[in-house]
Amino acid sequence: MGSVETVVWAVVFFVSELTYEQRDLIFDYCLGLASPPEEARATQLLAWSDQAADLHATIATALAPLEHVSEESCPDELADYTVQRLCELARQHTVSMPPEVIKLQRSRNLSNVIAVAASILIVVGILVPSSKLMRHRYNVRVCQGQMGNVARGLELYSADHDDVFPALPRTAGAPWNQVGYQGPENHSNTRNLFTLLRLRYVDDPADFVCCGRSQKRTPHLTASTISDYVDFPSREHITYSYRIMFDSSTKTMSLAPLPLMADMNPHFEQSPATGSTRCGFPVAEEPSNLNSRNHGRRGQNVLYGDSHVRYVRTRIFGDPPDDIYTTEDKDVCQGYELPCSLRDTLLAP
Repeated sequence: MGSVETVVWAVVFFVSELTYEQRDLIFDYCLGLASPPEEARATQLLAWSDQAADLHATIATALAPLEHVSEESCPDELADYTVQRLCELARQHTVSMPPEVIKLQRSRNLSNVIAVAASILIVVGILVPSSKLMRHRYNVRVCQGQMGNVARGLELYSADHDDVFPALPRTAGAPWNQVGYQGPENHSNTRNLFTLLRLRYVDDPADFVCCGRSQKRTPHLTASTISDYVDFPSREHITYSYRIMFDSSTKTMSLAPLPLMADMNPHFEQSPATGSTRCGFPVAEEPSNLNSRNHGRRGQNVLYGDSHVRYVRTRIFGDPPDDIYTTEDKDVCQGYELPCSLRDTLLAP
C-alpha cells in the first residue's frame, strides 16, 4: 500500500476515538489557525492522547507536499472552489462510510501539486466538516453578500438625493463615534447607514451585522421599531464602519475608486467592561496592521464607491499608501477627526 493510501486509512482509523471538537482542534492546530488558548489545549491533547498525536502526525505528513506551494500559485479562486466542493462532499459522506482511496504521487508539476492540495482537503474535510477554515470562508462570502445589499441601498439613495451618498450635516468639532446616541445632534457616523433603513432603501437590519462577528445574538430591529430610532440602538446592531465624508456634497463619481465601507474599524471596539466605544487613545498603542475583528483579524471585506466588494488582507489602500482606518498625521484618535482630503480615507467608528 502506498504512503498516501496509508495516510488516508490512518486518518479514518485514528479519528474514530476522538470527538468532533477534538478533531477540529487538531486540524486547526496543524494548519496554524488555532488561537493561543486553542494551541495550549491542542498541546495538552497531543500529550495525553495517542490517537490525537497520531492524527497530528498523519495530517502533517499529508500536508508536507504543500510546503513549497506559494500563495500566488494557489489563488483564492482555487481555494474557494475547493472549499465549495469540500462542503458538498461533506454533506454526501459520513465518517462511517469507507472512503475512496485517492492515489497521489509527488510531482513538480504545479497542476499535480494543486491536485494533491485539493485531494488532501477533501479527505480531511469529510472527517472534519466544521473546520474554522471553512467557516471563515463561508462568513466572508455571506458578509460580501450583505455588503452588496447595502451597496444597492446606497445606489438607490444617491439616485434620489442629487447623486450623493448619505452624509448628515455635522457641527464642526462634534464627535462621530457615539453609536446609539438618539439625541437631536448628529454625533454618530452610523446614522448615515441607519438612514438607509429608516427610509427603506435597505429592508433587512441584519445586513448591517457581519455574520463573522463573534458576539452574543442581538435581537434584530423590525419594521415597526425602526421608526423609534434615529440611529442604530447599539454597536451590536452595526458592525461595519462607514466613510467619514470629507465634504457632504461630494458626488458619488468622485468616490467610485475609493473605499466606502468595511468590516468594523479595529480601533473602535467596545470596551468589555462598560460596553462603550473607546476614544481618545493613542493610535500608536495599537498595531497599524491590525485588521478588523469581524473575520478573526485575518482581513476585511471592503465596499468601494463603485459598489464592488473585495476581501483584502491589509488595511492599506492605494498609491500613495493610505490606511483606511486612520487619518493622516494623527497620533491620537479622539473620535471627531475629519479626513485631510478626499483621498484620505477614514472608515469609522
